[in-house]
Amino acid sequence: TKANVLSSICRTAHSLNIKTIATRVETETQKERLSDLFITGFQGFVIEKGITEEKIIA
Repeated sequence: TKANVLSSICRTAHSLNIKTIATRVETETQKERLSDLFITGFQGFVIEKGITEEKIIA
């Protein structure tokens, strides 16, 4: 299954001290499940909502 493949990749990366980053993480539940897989970084609405170009320039 996809979950087994992801788990294997994450365990291998962790054992090789390779940092992993999950994108499009939108809920705390997703973040917790991904943390259990040794994923070390997160990007998505659970961290912070996107900002507009105008806010970046300002």
